[in-house]
Amino acid sequence: MATIRDVAALSGYSVSTVSRVLNNHPYVSDEKRARVKKAMAELNYIPNNQARILSSGQSFSVGLVVPNTTNPCFAQIISGCLSAAGELGYRVTILQTDFVEEKEREYLQQLLSKEYDGLIVSSHAIPLGEIASAAKMAPIICCENPKDVDISAVYSYRDDAYNELFETLKKEEHHSIGLVLSRTENESPSMNAIVQAYISRYGDIKEDYVYREAMTYQDGSLAADYFKLSSNLPTVIICNDDEVAAGLASGFTEEISPLIIGQGDSLISKITNLSTINHHYDQVGYESFKKLFSEKREKIEFKSDVIWR
Repeated sequence: MATIRDVAALSGYSVSTVSRVLNNHPYVSDEKRARVKKAMAELNYIPNNQARILSSGQSFSVGLVVPNTTNPCFAQIISGCLSAAGELGYRVTILQTDFVEEKEREYLQQLLSKEYDGLIVSSHAIPLGEIASAAKMAPIICCENPKDVDISAVYSYRDDAYNELFETLKKEEHHSIGLVLSRTENESPSMNAIVQAYISRYGDIKEDYVYREAMTYQDGSLAADYFKLSSNLPTVIICNDDEVAAGLASGFTEEISPLIIGQGDSLISKITNLSTINHHYDQVGYESFKKLFSEKREKIEFKSDVIWR
């Protein structure tokens, strides 16, 4: 079986250079990296991951905290993270929370116990300040706008898209607008952002035009049943994601159906021809992983886009 010394001899570089390539060290030229990888392929060299972990003091594993894996937005974030992890030679452990605070705190403790080299928090139930405190001791990045909280973040900047959406709807004389949300405005910055954008254009929201706790296709169908009971059906219903929007659309007939708008620009929105908002979740996931181990605090935003269909 080939050893690291065999790879060094065949590539013409030192053992330390080969080691830097194996550990994805950033300061290795593309030419050296290519020659070392070519030698590894010719020798069928398989790195000893246990030795790699012991010598580097790293697990080469990153935890990705998600409420669930079925929602399209989190699936896109996961996809982006996995792409970046593959490029950098890391494994990703999916840590599902279902928005249970105890689970989130458990995963923070696992990070501080060195089970992971870093943690990416896509969404959370515990206060962001609590996560930021842990980030002072280990690499953590979040996928929301942290505002004045001192933590690195990569996130979708939604305000302009939401303002454009409501401005367009108002110009088209839509004055009864329903909202389908996954969480309350106090629990979720993204839910709060769309509610505030609505208020800035239309004033206070009618509570009977808001349906909460919707996270799945089935929840969207239940939301349709809820709105159909209204004596004044909204002319537009905006959902928190495309899957919920598709479920909502399934509950109406072509003769009696409001304009339904989703969020995420996922495949289901294209199949059902629903207007949506692209929050670039895959890019958020990819860039979150790339910036996780940066030594400086960074805040990177991707501007959301309204897509009319």
